[in-house]
Amino acid sequence: MFALFLLLSLLQYGGTFDPGCSFMNGQCVYSVKLGHEGQCDTQTTAATTASTSCCAAVQNDVTLMKASMALMTKKIEELENTAGVNATSPNKRNIVDEVQKALLEKESQIDNITKQTSAEIARLQNELDACRRRPGCIGRPRSTTTATPTATTSTPINTYYHATYCDFENIDNCGYNQSSKALSKWYRGEGKRTSLTGPLSDHTLGTPGGTYLYIDTYKSAQWYAPKTISAIIESPMFTPSPNYCIRFWYNMYGKNIEDLNVYAKVGSGLGYPIWTRSKGNAIEWKMGEVGIGSEYTSRPFHVVFEATSRSYKTKPQSTYRYDPDYHDTLGNIALDDVLVYNTTCTSLPQCPPGSFMRIGNDSRSCYSFHTSAVFWITGQVNCKEENALSHLVAINSKEEQDFLVNVIKSSPALTAAGMGGFYTSGNDELIEKTFQWTGSELSRNITYTNWYPGQPNNVGGVQHCLLMEYPTADYQWGDVECNTAHPYICEVDLPNAVHQPGTSK
Repeated sequence: MFALFLLLSLLQYGGTFDPGCSFMNGQCVYSVKLGHEGQCDTQTTAATTASTSCCAAVQNDVTLMKASMALMTKKIEELENTAGVNATSPNKRNIVDEVQKALLEKESQIDNITKQTSAEIARLQNELDACRRRPGCIGRPRSTTTATPTATTSTPINTYYHATYCDFENIDNCGYNQSSKALSKWYRGEGKRTSLTGPLSDHTLGTPGGTYLYIDTYKSAQWYAPKTISAIIESPMFTPSPNYCIRFWYNMYGKNIEDLNVYAKVGSGLGYPIWTRSKGNAIEWKMGEVGIGSEYTSRPFHVVFEATSRSYKTKPQSTYRYDPDYHDTLGNIALDDVLVYNTTCTSLPQCPPGSFMRIGNDSRSCYSFHTSAVFWITGQVNCKEENALSHLVAINSKEEQDFLVNVIKSSPALTAAGMGGFYTSGNDELIEKTFQWTGSELSRNITYTNWYPGQPNNVGGVQHCLLMEYPTADYQWGDVECNTAHPYICEVDLPNAVHQPGTSK
């Protein structure tokens, strides 16, 4: 009976052993399934540095399991020597044979796992050693145009860089300060201030609650005086570096728009603008980019944004109250998502290291997958900080959905994380039941859909974010509360292929 109990215990414990190991986001990520459903098949991560083996934790687990197998073998030998179990007891002999067979199979599996783990550790160690020899190594992007994602070699980045990022979602504005010398000021705005000037929403989130900076030309307009006035905001100080690259998003929509200028302020003087735009009239957000060299950056400096307006107000003869028919103040300029890198703009990667590229018939995108569980807002902000052109993924076709599913299924770590679903940029925060892709140049209504049956259902009236939710149904979509934590996918929209001579544009 003891042997039967031991066999059942082994079979219960030993159902499957399915480890996976990958190097992602600077961490060793592995999952181990031990047959106890709901207990042992969860993802585990271990922080990894250049001085530690990526999968040492897996190797330790294998060593411990080997020791357990040896102990169990010893127990069986003791069992065989007892009076109750011998060669003349056919039923009990069969039980022992089955147990020994199971043990041999497990030992064989463990040996294979040990070899795979050792090979993976050696490969990762070689990459780390190569990285140490290459000063600019910060990762290798992966790209694929096929249904099954594959890794490809890319040109390494030649310079370490550090980025500072501000989304103006917090009231402190990341330490950006108003200039007391300017006649106007920058204000924090949410959503659509007016249909005639300014953005429809912020660039970071694309939702009614997302914030941005803007100059309110009505508040700063002069009575009867079309005089140029400005609003100036100054960044914290940046330390010397051979080069800097500044990327930011701006909106210049309105018939009375004037100028947006960017300065690199050294000492107390602004000097001439290093970047300027005038008379813009686009409803969508646009990205600005400017690189500056050692003439500015060899000393501490500040980045300064200046918006100018010649808006003015007039009073009708019959009354002294404000009337929109008697003013010229449609010149709001907005600013959001400012990133400053201490490297050249040309050194910045087009796609985040470790991302996957998809080339479609009329578009190109790269995607980075994040296994850490965060709120929807945090995921959107993290994507912006990762790359100036990044946002939570927007899925516009079945081909794109299938591509993402294949990437997830190709990685044990992503498969384990995907049990909780992946956040996309989709939400119906603006209009209930009307889902949009947000956080890009302009929010767009969703046309392609892949909802799971019965979704979206807005349980409790609080489910407004779109999740790739159902792994057993190839990650069909569902709506969830935006303040629940899930992994997320970032997407960078790339320019289309370069125009070839002799073809139509």
